[in-house]
Amino acid sequence: MLFSYKNSLVGLFGLPAWNFQKGFNLRKLFILMFPDFDGSTTDVLRKICTPISMSVLLAEDMGFHAGDGHMSIESNGWGKKYRFSYSGDSRMDLDYFVNVLIPRKKKLFNLNVNYRKDPRSNSIEARFPSKKLLKFYAYLGLPIGKKKNLRVPKCIRDSGKEIQKAFLRGVADSDFSLTMKNRPNGLYPVLQLTSISFLFIEDAKLLLIKLGFRPISCVKNQFDERFGKVITTYILEMNGKNQTLKWMQEIGFSNKKHHLQFNRMGPVGFEPTTPTL
Repeated sequence: MLFSYKNSLVGLFGLPAWNFQKGFNLRKLFILMFPDFDGSTTDVLRKICTPISMSVLLAEDMGFHAGDGHMSIESNGWGKKYRFSYSGDSRMDLDYFVNVLIPRKKKLFNLNVNYRKDPRSNSIEARFPSKKLLKFYAYLGLPIGKKKNLRVPKCIRDSGKEIQKAFLRGVADSDFSLTMKNRPNGLYPVLQLTSISFLFIEDAKLLLIKLGFRPISCVKNQFDERFGKVITTYILEMNGKNQTLKWMQEIGFSNKKHHLQFNRMGPVGFEPTTPTL
């Protein structure tokens, strides 16, 4: 039987139900003491579970979700649906979905995830429902719906360096680009993250500074013909060979596509690397 905060409060301390609704701090205390979340009948049948403590694996999954994941609560007239989705380019991200993302979901949550490919658009998508996991990730600080106000979750900001590195690695696996730029003194590599959330970029920048990197950030306003309006995005960059090598040595990627790109950058004198899994 899944743990029920309401029943436990009433049963253990004789507190009325309205006290549970109003007593947010007490509820938060009990979530910390008994970190379990009520799930749907489907969650129960699938034996979905949630971790009881932060870990490198959980932090990395949270980072990937912050970058490429989406969770929503939808109503179709028959009740609420709690949905997750992850998408990518099947030509570059298939290996990551099959060998990293899906096994990680299984290890963390006992969740079996399937994916589908669309050969017409070269897309890949993994979708699954779970009320339990949606409530869990929302509690940890990941937003439901749009990510305009996305932040690096407080539980990550307040954790140690290894947890913070794992979160950033997850973000990088989904949303980082690694490119070469031409400057008057020659080619040099650039690691770049783009987001619609100013706070997320600033939080990530502070984490990187704490870890000894030298990131810069800027804002970009560009007219998007698809929507007929100016779209504002926020950009974080780490420039140069030393910054890129430091990233590869201390944080790295779990997505092979980034290693392939890194290894193609022979002109800047990089040594080939193997994926960090």
